[in-house]
Amino acid sequence: MTAKELIEINNERREKLNKENKKYYEDMLLYIRMSDVAEQDGEELLLEILEHLLEAQENGQSAEEVFGDQPKKYCDELLRDLPKEPTKNKLLMYFYITASGMAWFFLVDGIFSLFFPTDKGIPLTPIIVSILFTGAMVLLILKLMKWTTYKKKSNLLLMFSGAVTFMGWIGLLVYLGMQNAFQYEMAWPMYTSLVAAVILFTLSWILRHRVIKF
Repeated sequence: MTAKELIEINNERREKLNKENKKYYEDMLLYIRMSDVAEQDGEELLLEILEHLLEAQENGQSAEEVFGDQPKKYCDELLRDLPKEPTKNKLLMYFYITASGMAWFFLVDGIFSLFFPTDKGIPLTPIIVSILFTGAMVLLILKLMKWTTYKKKSNLLLMFSGAVTFMGWIGLLVYLGMQNAFQYEMAWPMYTSLVAAVILFTLSWILRHRVIKF
């Protein structure tokens, strides 16, 4: 079975868990999926854990009784022997995230240019910074999701970390603006942004469904 098929089976069977076991398992699921392991192997492991837990639940056992009160340590032991995600897949995911983010940027810019035409071009610097930063920021947030899974006040930590990352991006753009780094502009016809958006949305679709396949 493919990773996508394993995820679909997992989603269906996970609904059979009671509230307590589901919370315990979904924390494990998030931690494992955010780890640096090959997706196929990670999903096979998750389904194996789920089947074991469902069987134990039928016998009246809780997830904590089966896997212990230190799920992070348990997950780390299981993950130690799994193969790492190939660098190629990481790069493809980075390109997918970046292409998707920039597609929305050009779509919004194209719509604004239709209703509010201007003679000014688009500053090149924020585009270049955004291309480099968008994918990196999302990947960093995914790592933070793993890091905060088994920490107290995890949602607050994740929101704070995401906000700090976002403000760092804005701060960098402001700094570059103060240094007159936005003086290099790219002038193009009104509909070019929309064309760029269509191309990038197409590229992100191809990356998702034909290359990465998730």
